Amino acid sequence: MKKQYNGERLIKHSRYCDYYKKIDYSMQVNIIEHIDILISENREYCDNGNYNLSNIFTSIALYEQLQKKYSKEESFQILSHHMWQYVEKNSMIFRKLEKIPYFLWIMGILLPYLFNWGSGYGWHYQWHNDLSNNNILKFECTQCIYQQIFKKYGLEELGPMFCFVDDINYGDLKNINFTRQHTLCKDGENCDFLFIRK
Repeated sequence: MKKQYNGERLIKHSRYCDYYKKIDYSMQVNIIEHIDILISENREYCDNGNYNLSNIFTSIALYEQLQKKYSKEESFQILSHHMWQYVEKNSMIFRKLEKIPYFLWIMGILLPYLFNWGSGYGWHYQWHNDLSNNNILKFECTQCIYQQIFKKYGLEELGPMFCFVDDINYGDLKNINFTRQHTLCKDGENCDFLFIRK
């Protein structure tokens, strides 16, 4: 079943769903209208795999509305704070999962499948799976829709905000080191993911 792309549905699936409820009604209306415009301008991305566009489009629309009341710097702080706060609440799942024996080995099997299922037009990954070594997981993202869409609208500063979500999820694991030297959103040739069991 094809997922429905419209402003009201995407805002409910975004990391800003709670914050959105707290802002004034006129601002809510403007955000929904802007998201609908972004959907119409980026139809090629609007497939089932890319339903996380809810966060991309919502961020762009909310960022624009915030700048009508606050400075650009203040707007970015508000935007990033509420995104990272939302992610932090859900990051505990990785701290629990890492305790599972052969967790990285399991990730090496599951992630390619999950990323293929959950990534649509504009994404591409290169996997380096060595299932004989359950202590290392390595892959690169060579095409990223965050980088593509934010660059299209001259909002490159929002890309690293999304990249930092990985640091929240994986950067504080007790048994696994997560490193990444480059990201596409910071002008790297790729996003290089490396997980090593301590």
